Amino acid sequence: MSEFRIAIGLMADCNQCMDKRIAAILEHKSDAHIDDINLPKGDEYVYNSRQQKIHVQTMMPKSKKPKFLVVLLHGYSAHSNQPWVPLIGSEFVENDIAFVTFDFHGHGYSDGVRVDVEDYRHLIDDCLSVIFELYRSKSSPTARSVAGASEAETARMIGTQGYSSFLDNSEFTCPFVVSGMSLGGVTSLAVGLALQRLQQGQGVMNYSHILPTQEMATVLSLFEGVIAMCPAIAVDLPHPMVQTIMEYLVVPCCPLTPVPSWLGQPDLDRRLVFHDHFLGYAEKDSASNGGMTHAPLIRFRTGHSVIMLTRHVQDSMREVQFPFLVFHDPEDQICRYAGTERLMREASTLTDHKRCVRVQHGLHGLLPNKTHFIVTEMIAWIDAQHQQLR
Repeated sequence: MSEFRIAIGLMADCNQCMDKRIAAILEHKSDAHIDDINLPKGDEYVYNSRQQKIHVQTMMPKSKKPKFLVVLLHGYSAHSNQPWVPLIGSEFVENDIAFVTFDFHGHGYSDGVRVDVEDYRHLIDDCLSVIFELYRSKSSPTARSVAGASEAETARMIGTQGYSSFLDNSEFTCPFVVSGMSLGGVTSLAVGLALQRLQQGQGVMNYSHILPTQEMATVLSLFEGVIAMCPAIAVDLPHPMVQTIMEYLVVPCCPLTPVPSWLGQPDLDRRLVFHDHFLGYAEKDSASNGGMTHAPLIRFRTGHSVIMLTRHVQDSMREVQFPFLVFHDPEDQICRYAGTERLMREASTLTDHKRCVRVQHGLHGLLPNKTHFIVTEMIAWIDAQHQQLR
Protein backbone atom coordinates (compact mmCIF):
# COMPACT_ATOMS: atom_id res chain seq x y z
CA MET A 1 0.00 0.00 0.00
CA SER A 2 2.89 2.36 0.72
CA GLU A 3 4.05 2.19 -2.91
CA PHE A 4 0.55 3.19 -4.01
CA ARG A 5 0.52 6.24 -1.74
CA ILE A 6 4.14 7.34 -2.11
CA ALA A 7 3.62 7.39 -5.87
CA ILE A 8 1.67 10.63 -5.52
CA GLY A 9 4.81 12.48 -4.55
CA LEU A 10 7.14 10.62 -6.88
CA MET A 11 4.97 11.16 -9.93
CA ALA A 12 3.66 14.69 -9.46
CA ASP A 13 6.10 16.35 -11.85
CA CYS A 14 3.73 18.12 -14.23
CA ASN A 15 6.57 19.23 -16.50
CA GLN A 16 6.57 15.75 -18.02
CA CYS A 17 3.81 14.39 -20.22
CA MET A 18 1.79 11.72 -18.44
CA ASP A 19 2.08 9.38 -21.41
CA LYS A 20 5.87 9.62 -21.18
CA ARG A 21 5.77 8.96 -17.47
CA ILE A 22 3.66 5.86 -18.05
CA ALA A 23 6.04 4.70 -20.77
CA ALA A 24 8.95 5.19 -18.36
CA ILE A 25 7.19 3.11 -15.70
CA LEU A 26 6.55 0.32 -18.19
CA GLU A 27 10.15 0.38 -19.38
CA HIS A 28 11.32 0.13 -15.77
CA LYS A 29 8.97 -2.82 -15.19
CA SER A 30 10.02 -4.66 -18.35
CA ASP A 31 13.01 -6.25 -16.59
CA ALA A 32 11.31 -6.62 -13.22
CA HIS A 33 10.57 -9.95 -11.60
CA ILE A 34 7.00 -11.15 -12.17
CA ASP A 35 6.20 -10.49 -8.49
CA ASP A 36 7.24 -6.84 -8.87
CA ILE A 37 5.52 -5.72 -12.07
CA ASN A 38 2.30 -4.69 -10.31
CA LEU A 39 1.48 -2.79 -7.14
CA PRO A 40 1.84 -4.92 -4.00
CA LYS A 41 -1.18 -6.20 -2.14
CA GLY A 42 -2.42 -3.52 0.23
CA ASP A 43 -4.05 -3.63 3.65
CA GLU A 44 -7.43 -2.18 2.69
CA TYR A 45 -10.39 -4.43 2.08
CA VAL A 46 -14.17 -4.81 2.19
CA TYR A 47 -16.29 -7.95 2.53
CA ASN A 48 -19.04 -8.25 -0.07
CA SER A 49 -22.41 -9.74 0.84
CA ARG A 50 -21.14 -13.18 -0.17
CA GLN A 51 -18.41 -12.98 2.48
CA GLN A 52 -15.58 -12.59 -0.05
CA LYS A 53 -12.73 -10.25 0.78
CA ILE A 54 -12.47 -7.49 -1.83
CA HIS A 55 -9.08 -5.81 -2.20
CA VAL A 56 -9.42 -2.00 -2.18
CA GLN A 57 -7.04 0.90 -2.79
CA THR A 58 -7.78 4.48 -1.79
CA MET A 59 -6.07 7.81 -2.45
CA MET A 60 -7.19 10.88 -0.54
CA PRO A 61 -6.42 14.60 -1.02
CA LYS A 62 -4.22 16.14 1.65
CA SER A 63 -7.21 18.03 2.99
CA LYS A 64 -8.94 14.71 3.78
CA LYS A 65 -12.16 16.49 2.81
CA PRO A 66 -12.56 15.83 -0.91
CA LYS A 67 -15.13 17.66 -2.98
CA PHE A 68 -15.91 14.46 -4.91
CA LEU A 69 -15.16 10.75 -4.95
CA VAL A 70 -14.42 8.62 -8.03
CA VAL A 71 -14.86 4.86 -7.71
CA LEU A 72 -13.10 3.12 -10.63
CA LEU A 73 -14.02 -0.38 -11.86
CA HIS A 74 -11.57 -2.38 -13.96
CA GLY A 75 -12.39 -4.51 -17.00
CA TYR A 76 -12.83 -8.23 -17.49
CA SER A 77 -9.90 -10.44 -16.39
CA ALA A 78 -7.97 -7.30 -15.40
CA HIS A 79 -7.28 -5.84 -11.96
CA SER A 80 -6.66 -2.51 -10.21
CA ASN A 81 -2.97 -2.99 -9.46
CA GLN A 82 -1.28 -1.94 -12.69
CA PRO A 83 1.80 0.23 -12.16
CA TRP A 84 0.19 3.29 -13.77
CA VAL A 85 -2.85 3.35 -11.44
CA PRO A 86 -1.13 5.73 -8.95
CA LEU A 87 -0.67 8.23 -11.77
CA ILE A 88 -4.39 8.21 -12.44
CA GLY A 89 -5.14 8.59 -8.74
CA SER A 90 -2.63 11.41 -8.33
CA GLU A 91 -4.37 13.43 -11.06
CA PHE A 92 -7.61 13.22 -9.11
CA VAL A 93 -6.26 13.93 -5.63
CA GLU A 94 -4.35 16.97 -6.91
CA ASN A 95 -7.76 18.31 -7.89
CA ASP A 96 -9.27 17.58 -4.46
CA ILE A 97 -11.05 14.43 -5.69
CA ALA A 98 -10.73 11.18 -3.74
CA PHE A 99 -9.92 8.08 -5.77
CA VAL A 100 -10.95 4.52 -4.88
CA THR A 101 -10.47 1.39 -6.94
CA PHE A 102 -10.79 -2.30 -6.15
CA ASP A 103 -10.48 -5.80 -7.60
CA PHE A 104 -13.73 -7.56 -8.45
CA HIS A 105 -14.13 -10.98 -6.83
CA GLY A 106 -12.12 -13.54 -8.76
CA HIS A 107 -9.73 -10.85 -9.98
CA GLY A 108 -6.48 -9.38 -8.72
CA TYR A 109 -5.94 -9.81 -4.99
CA SER A 110 -9.62 -10.37 -4.15
CA ASP A 111 -11.10 -13.69 -3.05
CA GLY A 112 -12.78 -16.04 -5.48
CA VAL A 113 -12.05 -18.51 -8.27
CA ARG A 114 -10.11 -16.68 -10.97
CA VAL A 115 -12.39 -14.89 -13.46
CA ASP A 116 -15.45 -16.80 -12.27
CA VAL A 117 -18.57 -14.63 -12.19
CA GLU A 118 -21.51 -16.80 -11.13
CA ASP A 119 -24.08 -14.02 -11.50
CA TYR A 120 -23.68 -10.53 -12.99
CA ARG A 121 -25.41 -9.09 -9.93
CA HIS A 122 -22.38 -10.15 -7.91
CA LEU A 123 -20.31 -7.53 -9.78
CA ILE A 124 -22.87 -4.89 -8.79
CA ASP A 125 -22.74 -6.18 -5.23
CA ASP A 126 -18.94 -5.87 -5.09
CA CYS A 127 -19.19 -2.21 -6.03
CA LEU A 128 -22.10 -1.36 -3.74
CA SER A 129 -20.38 -3.13 -0.84
CA VAL A 130 -17.34 -0.88 -1.31
CA ILE A 131 -19.39 2.32 -1.69
CA PHE A 132 -21.66 1.69 1.27
CA GLU A 133 -18.76 0.74 3.49
CA LEU A 134 -16.89 3.91 2.52
CA TYR A 135 -19.85 6.03 3.55
CA ARG A 136 -20.80 4.07 6.65
CA SER A 137 -20.45 6.10 9.79
CA LYS A 138 -17.31 4.92 11.56
CA SER A 139 -19.12 5.46 14.85
CA SER A 140 -21.46 2.60 13.92
CA PRO A 141 -20.83 -0.75 15.63
CA THR A 142 -18.12 -2.77 13.89
CA ALA A 143 -19.28 -6.21 15.00
CA ARG A 144 -22.36 -6.42 12.82
CA SER A 145 -23.48 -9.69 11.30
CA VAL A 146 -22.55 -10.54 7.74
CA ALA A 147 -25.59 -11.42 5.63
CA GLY A 148 -26.22 -15.14 5.80
CA ALA A 149 -23.54 -15.78 8.43
CA SER A 150 -23.92 -16.79 12.06
CA GLU A 151 -22.43 -14.68 14.84
CA ALA A 152 -19.58 -17.17 15.20
CA GLU A 153 -18.87 -17.15 11.46
CA THR A 154 -18.90 -13.36 11.46
CA ALA A 155 -16.42 -13.25 14.32
CA ARG A 156 -14.18 -15.73 12.54
CA MET A 157 -14.24 -13.77 9.27
CA ILE A 158 -13.95 -10.21 10.47
CA GLY A 159 -12.85 -10.39 14.09
CA THR A 160 -13.01 -6.93 15.64
CA GLN A 161 -12.41 -5.09 12.36
CA GLY A 162 -15.96 -4.99 11.04
CA TYR A 163 -16.65 -5.29 7.35
CA SER A 164 -13.57 -3.43 6.25
CA SER A 165 -10.19 -1.96 6.96
CA PHE A 166 -9.29 1.45 5.52
CA LEU A 167 -5.96 2.99 6.37
CA ASP A 168 -7.31 6.54 6.36
CA ASN A 169 -10.47 5.53 8.23
CA SER A 170 -12.08 8.52 6.54
CA GLU A 171 -15.80 9.23 6.64
CA PHE A 172 -16.93 10.30 3.20
CA THR A 173 -19.60 12.98 2.99
CA CYS A 174 -18.94 14.17 -0.57
CA PRO A 175 -20.86 13.34 -3.77
CA PHE A 176 -19.54 10.41 -5.79
CA VAL A 177 -19.49 9.02 -9.32
CA VAL A 178 -18.97 5.43 -10.43
CA SER A 179 -16.59 4.94 -13.34
CA GLY A 180 -15.48 1.87 -15.23
CA MET A 181 -13.74 0.43 -18.27
CA SER A 182 -15.16 -2.21 -20.63
CA LEU A 183 -16.88 -4.78 -18.36
CA GLY A 184 -16.38 -2.26 -15.56
CA GLY A 185 -18.02 0.35 -17.80
CA VAL A 186 -21.22 -1.60 -18.32
CA THR A 187 -21.14 -2.61 -14.64
CA SER A 188 -20.90 1.07 -13.66
CA LEU A 189 -24.11 1.68 -15.60
CA ALA A 190 -25.74 -1.29 -13.87
CA VAL A 191 -24.58 0.08 -10.50
CA GLY A 192 -26.06 3.45 -11.45
CA LEU A 193 -29.36 1.77 -12.22
CA ALA A 194 -29.27 -0.09 -8.89
CA LEU A 195 -28.61 3.14 -6.99
CA GLN A 196 -31.35 4.92 -8.92
CA ARG A 197 -33.82 2.16 -8.11
CA LEU A 198 -32.84 2.25 -4.44
CA GLN A 199 -33.44 6.02 -4.52
CA GLN A 200 -36.92 5.26 -5.85
CA GLY A 201 -37.58 2.78 -3.07
CA GLN A 202 -37.21 -0.33 -5.17
CA GLY A 203 -35.48 -3.05 -3.12
CA VAL A 204 -32.93 -4.21 -5.68
CA MET A 205 -30.66 -5.64 -2.99
CA ASN A 206 -30.79 -5.50 0.78
CA TYR A 207 -27.88 -3.65 2.38
CA SER A 208 -29.49 -2.96 5.74
CA HIS A 209 -26.76 -5.12 7.29
CA ILE A 210 -24.23 -2.45 6.24
CA LEU A 211 -26.17 0.81 6.45
CA PRO A 212 -29.17 1.77 8.55
CA THR A 213 -32.05 3.35 6.62
CA GLN A 214 -31.16 6.96 7.40
CA GLU A 215 -27.52 6.53 6.39
CA MET A 216 -28.57 4.72 3.22
CA ALA A 217 -30.81 7.62 2.21
CA THR A 218 -27.91 10.04 2.70
CA VAL A 219 -25.55 7.96 0.56
CA LEU A 220 -28.10 7.58 -2.21
CA SER A 221 -28.57 11.34 -2.30
CA LEU A 222 -24.83 11.75 -2.95
CA PHE A 223 -24.78 9.65 -6.12
CA GLU A 224 -24.07 12.01 -9.02
CA GLY A 225 -23.66 9.83 -12.06
CA VAL A 226 -21.52 7.45 -14.10
CA ILE A 227 -18.40 7.79 -16.24
CA ALA A 228 -17.97 4.83 -18.59
CA MET A 229 -15.10 4.01 -20.95
CA CYS A 230 -15.80 1.67 -23.87
CA PRO A 231 -18.69 0.09 -21.94
CA ALA A 232 -19.46 -3.51 -22.91
CA ILE A 233 -23.03 -2.78 -24.00
CA ALA A 234 -22.67 -4.16 -27.53
CA VAL A 235 -20.28 -7.10 -27.83
CA ASP A 236 -19.96 -9.93 -30.32
CA LEU A 237 -22.00 -12.86 -28.97
CA PRO A 238 -22.52 -16.48 -30.04
CA HIS A 239 -25.57 -17.41 -32.07
CA PRO A 240 -28.78 -17.23 -29.95
CA MET A 241 -29.20 -21.01 -30.19
CA VAL A 242 -25.68 -21.45 -28.83
CA GLN A 243 -26.49 -19.04 -26.00
CA THR A 244 -29.56 -21.11 -25.10
CA ILE A 245 -27.55 -24.34 -25.06
CA MET A 246 -24.93 -22.63 -22.88
CA GLU A 247 -27.53 -21.37 -20.39
CA TYR A 248 -29.53 -24.55 -19.91
CA LEU A 249 -27.03 -27.32 -20.58
CA VAL A 250 -23.37 -26.29 -20.54
CA VAL A 251 -23.32 -23.79 -17.65
CA PRO A 252 -25.10 -26.11 -15.16
CA CYS A 253 -22.85 -29.04 -16.11
CA CYS A 254 -19.41 -27.42 -16.46
CA PRO A 255 -19.55 -23.80 -15.30
CA LEU A 256 -15.80 -23.34 -14.88
CA THR A 257 -14.79 -24.85 -18.22
CA PRO A 258 -13.21 -22.29 -20.60
CA VAL A 259 -15.21 -21.34 -23.69
CA PRO A 260 -13.38 -22.66 -26.78
CA SER A 261 -12.47 -20.06 -29.40
CA TRP A 262 -14.48 -21.87 -32.12
CA LEU A 263 -17.67 -21.35 -30.09
CA GLY A 264 -17.60 -17.60 -30.47
CA GLN A 265 -15.15 -16.43 -27.82
CA PRO A 266 -14.50 -12.71 -28.46
CA ASP A 267 -11.18 -11.59 -29.89
CA LEU A 268 -9.14 -10.25 -26.98
CA ASP A 269 -5.96 -9.61 -28.98
CA ARG A 270 -3.88 -7.23 -26.85
CA ARG A 271 -3.14 -5.14 -29.95
CA LEU A 272 -6.83 -4.21 -30.04
CA VAL A 273 -6.58 -3.03 -26.42
CA PHE A 274 -3.20 -1.37 -25.88
CA HIS A 275 -0.87 0.95 -27.69
CA ASP A 276 2.49 -0.59 -28.58
CA HIS A 277 4.39 0.50 -25.46
CA PHE A 278 1.92 -1.44 -23.26
CA LEU A 279 2.23 -4.76 -25.08
CA GLY A 280 5.36 -5.92 -23.26
CA TYR A 281 3.80 -5.30 -19.86
CA ALA A 282 0.52 -6.92 -20.95
CA GLU A 283 2.35 -10.05 -22.07
CA LYS A 284 4.34 -10.24 -18.85
CA ASP A 285 1.24 -9.76 -16.69
CA SER A 286 -0.64 -12.62 -18.34
CA ALA A 287 -1.58 -15.53 -16.11
CA SER A 288 0.30 -17.90 -18.40
CA ASN A 289 3.49 -16.10 -17.33
CA GLY A 290 2.54 -15.96 -13.66
CA GLY A 291 0.85 -12.55 -13.88
CA MET A 292 -2.57 -11.33 -12.76
CA THR A 293 -4.42 -10.88 -16.06
CA HIS A 294 -6.32 -13.92 -17.28
CA ALA A 295 -7.47 -12.92 -20.79
CA PRO A 296 -8.40 -14.56 -23.08
CA LEU A 297 -9.78 -17.09 -20.56
CA ILE A 298 -13.57 -16.92 -20.39
CA ARG A 299 -15.40 -19.58 -18.41
CA PHE A 300 -18.84 -20.72 -19.56
CA ARG A 301 -20.54 -19.42 -16.42
CA THR A 302 -18.74 -16.10 -16.63
CA GLY A 303 -19.56 -15.75 -20.31
CA HIS A 304 -23.23 -16.33 -19.55
CA SER A 305 -23.10 -13.77 -16.72
CA VAL A 306 -21.58 -11.16 -19.04
CA ILE A 307 -24.31 -11.84 -21.61
CA MET A 308 -26.96 -11.37 -18.92
CA LEU A 309 -25.31 -8.14 -17.75
CA THR A 310 -25.31 -6.65 -21.25
CA ARG A 311 -28.96 -7.67 -21.68
CA HIS A 312 -29.85 -6.11 -18.33
CA VAL A 313 -28.34 -2.75 -19.30
CA GLN A 314 -29.77 -2.86 -22.83
CA ASP A 315 -33.25 -3.63 -21.50
CA SER A 316 -33.00 -0.87 -18.88
CA MET A 317 -31.60 1.97 -20.99
CA ARG A 318 -34.82 3.96 -21.06
CA GLU A 319 -34.86 3.91 -17.24
CA VAL A 320 -31.50 5.70 -17.02
CA GLN A 321 -32.06 9.15 -15.54
CA PHE A 322 -28.71 9.84 -13.85
CA PRO A 323 -26.01 12.02 -15.49
CA PHE A 324 -23.34 10.17 -17.42
CA LEU A 325 -20.22 10.72 -19.49
CA VAL A 326 -19.03 8.08 -21.95
CA PHE A 327 -15.68 7.77 -23.74
CA HIS A 328 -15.43 5.45 -26.73
CA ASP A 329 -13.21 4.88 -29.74
CA PRO A 330 -15.63 4.54 -32.70
CA GLU A 331 -13.31 1.88 -34.12
CA ASP A 332 -13.23 -0.23 -30.94
CA GLN A 333 -13.24 -3.88 -32.05
CA ILE A 334 -14.03 -5.43 -28.65
CA CYS A 335 -16.97 -3.39 -27.34
CA ARG A 336 -18.81 -1.89 -30.26
CA TYR A 337 -19.47 1.83 -30.44
CA ALA A 338 -23.07 1.05 -31.45
CA GLY A 339 -23.81 0.27 -27.80
CA THR A 340 -22.77 3.75 -26.70
CA GLU A 341 -24.78 5.32 -29.53
CA ARG A 342 -27.85 3.41 -28.37
CA LEU A 343 -27.31 4.56 -24.78
CA MET A 344 -27.14 8.17 -25.92
CA ARG A 345 -30.37 7.78 -27.90
CA GLU A 346 -32.44 5.85 -25.39
CA ALA A 347 -31.38 7.07 -21.94
CA SER A 348 -33.94 9.36 -20.30
CA THR A 349 -31.18 11.52 -18.82
CA LEU A 350 -31.63 15.19 -19.67
CA THR A 351 -29.72 16.12 -22.81
CA ASP A 352 -27.43 18.53 -20.96
CA HIS A 353 -26.44 15.77 -18.53
CA LYS A 354 -25.40 13.05 -20.96
CA ARG A 355 -22.30 13.34 -23.07
CA CYS A 356 -20.27 11.09 -25.36
CA VAL A 357 -16.63 11.78 -26.20
CA ARG A 358 -15.32 10.02 -29.31
CA VAL A 359 -11.66 9.15 -28.76
CA GLN A 360 -10.04 8.43 -32.10
CA HIS A 361 -7.21 5.87 -32.07
CA GLY A 362 -7.75 5.20 -28.37
CA LEU A 363 -8.40 1.50 -29.00
CA HIS A 364 -10.22 -0.43 -26.26
CA GLY A 365 -7.88 0.44 -23.39
CA LEU A 366 -8.74 4.12 -23.36
CA LEU A 367 -7.66 4.98 -19.84
CA PRO A 368 -4.08 3.68 -20.04
CA ASN A 369 -3.72 4.66 -23.71
CA LYS A 370 -5.08 8.21 -23.37
CA THR A 371 -4.63 8.77 -19.66
CA HIS A 372 -4.09 12.52 -19.48
CA PHE A 373 -6.87 13.33 -21.94
CA ILE A 374 -9.40 11.02 -20.29
CA VAL A 375 -8.63 12.09 -16.73
CA THR A 376 -8.64 15.79 -17.65
CA GLU A 377 -12.05 15.41 -19.29
CA MET A 378 -13.34 13.45 -16.30
CA ILE A 379 -12.20 16.15 -13.88
CA ALA A 380 -13.79 18.89 -16.00
CA TRP A 381 -17.08 16.97 -16.03
CA ILE A 382 -16.90 16.35 -12.27
CA ASP A 383 -16.15 20.03 -11.64
CA ALA A 384 -19.22 20.97 -13.69
CA GLN A 385 -21.29 18.54 -11.61
CA HIS A 386 -19.80 20.03 -8.44
CA GLN A 387 -20.69 23.56 -9.50
CA GLN A 388 -24.30 22.53 -10.07
CA LEU A 389 -24.46 21.16 -6.55
CA ARG A 390 -23.19 24.32 -4.88
